[in-house]
Amino acid sequence: VSRRRAVANTDSDSLEDNEPPLPPQPLPQKKCSSCSCRRSNQSTTSVQEKPGDKRGKEFGLQQLESKLYNAELEEAMHTERLERTQGRLHRAAQLMEAQVLYTQSLDLRARAVARLTQLTGNFAYKDLTPSDTLAQTLDKAVCWDGSLLERLGEVQSAASREPPERLFQLLEEFREKRKDYQSTSNNFGQYLRSATKVSSSQLRHFETRYDSIRGSYDHSRQLLETELPKLIDERHEILQHCFTKLIPVHEK
Repeated sequence: VSRRRAVANTDSDSLEDNEPPLPPQPLPQKKCSSCSCRRSNQSTTSVQEKPGDKRGKEFGLQQLESKLYNAELEEAMHTERLERTQGRLHRAAQLMEAQVLYTQSLDLRARAVARLTQLTGNFAYKDLTPSDTLAQTLDKAVCWDGSLLERLGEVQSAASREPPERLFQLLEEFREKRKDYQSTSNNFGQYLRSATKVSSSQLRHFETRYDSIRGSYDHSRQLLETELPKLIDERHEILQHCFTKLIPVHEK
């Protein structure tokens, strides 16, 4: 403001020096008074904001507010869609964990039956010996399939497979950029609400920074939205493979 006033005063002084001489006046005191008023009016006019500039600033503020509001709506839709995708992935992960626990229990049962059968065959105490029915039952239980332990081990290995490291990196990057975006969006909204205290150049600076952070955040979200469905499809294929391996176990 002080620089603009200095320029306005300099301009008014130069204009006054270039004016032609005034004709003689009967009252010279009025001449000085009128010059002072004229100079003051010129300075005031130069400093005051023009009506057109004021309307342009108000229109720009309305556009920025609309831009921020639309961005918040888009963010809500993307968040809801991402939550649904993450929910599908979470359910697949829970099912894979259940498969691991189930195969571990089957593996333990098979090993326990084999051990019990071995010890029972060598057991004899006075007239107490295992009955033929018990021996047959144990033999049937342990002879599900010759490759039972191998089959269960394959299921456990597949169901315990971790997602690729790249996905964890994308998730971490997404969380950081979302945090930055939310903070910047809140700050930008506060600046818009106090626009009377912020200059137009400051608003443009805030908008540029907001656009940059939002663009980086959108890119990170798009990468995540591309990779998560691929991981879900991979998890579903693993689940199907594990169930296929477990079917012969149930048929025995």
